[in-house]
Amino acid sequence: MVYNKGMKTEEEKKENLPEKRKKEIQYRSYLPSAFIMASLPLRDVKSSVFERKYNGISMMITGSPKVPYGSYGRLVLSLLTTHAVVDDRRENGSVLISYEYEKDFLTELKAPKTRGAEFREQLDFFSSSSFIFQAKVKRRIQKSLFEDFTGEEGDFEVTMFKSGNIPFIRTLQYMRIEDENVSPGKAGRSFTIELSSDFVQFCKDHSVPIDYTIYSKIKNATGKDLYAWFVYRNNSLQDGEEIFIPKETLVGQFMPVKNEANYAAQLNTNYQYLLERIEEIKEYYPELDVRKVKEGLGIRLIKSPALIKSDDRRYMLITSQIQ
Repeated sequence: MVYNKGMKTEEEKKENLPEKRKKEIQYRSYLPSAFIMASLPLRDVKSSVFERKYNGISMMITGSPKVPYGSYGRLVLSLLTTHAVVDDRRENGSVLISYEYEKDFLTELKAPKTRGAEFREQLDFFSSSSFIFQAKVKRRIQKSLFEDFTGEEGDFEVTMFKSGNIPFIRTLQYMRIEDENVSPGKAGRSFTIELSSDFVQFCKDHSVPIDYTIYSKIKNATGKDLYAWFVYRNNSLQDGEEIFIPKETLVGQFMPVKNEANYAAQLNTNYQYLLERIEEIKEYYPELDVRKVKEGLGIRLIKSPALIKSDDRRYMLITSQIQ
């Protein structure tokens, strides 16, 4: 076990944890920041195209026959991202992930061995999918920086655009052994995933560390999205800082209202559902300080103890214990 200077021992860290978590091993993983702001579909959209827009970020996922989705899809994405960030690249820039048996893949996911088919289905969707992201950011720029275009003093507004088309997986290979004499745990062999070089680079540049132990325990897909977002935003706050998230903003990101004719009622219904998910998150992350604002106006995220610090480079595979 390797420690950085000034790092607390496992025993010292556990003294500050709730009783229910003191005996539990914590694991780290990553998620791409773009998928925290504009996530995978919550459920099967029964389509080869899915698009989300939020705060200047547009995310379109295309796949055949479907795109990855739901709670299982999110766990697979975290596993792929974690390997992309921490594994060594091959000469072509890709990353190769290999498992002797399918059960090893499920073990790393902390998934029940009985759910192999569901997780393999999501992996199949990832293997035939790519995502197209577009970001539009507006900034005030000093005119003096563009002397070739204008000699005037002062500043002006510039809109910056960025986009890309990135496949998740370069190749996927696995075999299924159909033999009644072979135990189910050893039925799948030669399980190999090669992540695309573009996805690897994207993950290395734009990934957020999360506590996978908590992430995997939150069963609801919306709950997973909320947890990852709170971790992401909390890491950007300084001690004593807080942010206010209006009800419309919270619902617009995680459960957009689709029925405009009944907007107010649906907005309140979705908002209450998100509040219930937040209470569930606190069961696993009691240090999270999120409070409802009176009159149902929204929530406040107050700087909370960071389980995973944004500048901490000691991240490991999901299969490795947090040091």
